[in-house]
Amino acid sequence: PEFIRMAGGPTMALDLPGSIVSKKGKVHLSQRELSVIIPNGQCLQVKCDVKSRGSDVFDMVVAYTNLVEHFYFGLACLKGKEFFFLDPFTKLHKTAPHGWKDPPKRKTAIVNFTLFLRIKFFVENFS
Repeated sequence: PEFIRMAGGPTMALDLPGSIVSKKGKVHLSQRELSVIIPNGQCLQVKCDVKSRGSDVFDMVVAYTNLVEHFYFGLACLKGKEFFFLDPFTKLHKTAPHGWKDPPKRKTAIVNFTLFLRIKFFVENFS
């Protein structure tokens, strides 16, 4: 299908701008990476601050994808076999897997945090 045409494509790296990242975020130790899978299958690697909110990452992904009607979409995390949409005002570390927030020197293994850009609301009538 056309939605997964870029699944094998290169990963795109995005950094949250300095105006969004807190003063602490400018220090390398409080920066974390997460992956966002967009509907066409492309993976975006987003570098953000530990205290970044869901809306910060969502805004960055919307800007990259040039979504005009972005209010139909949302960021979701996969827990078990079910997708749960993030609250835009919730800090990412509250949704992230255990160990994602920990400083790099205390990590024993790399903790992957993957979000998905999904359709949140479907249109009833296209006319």
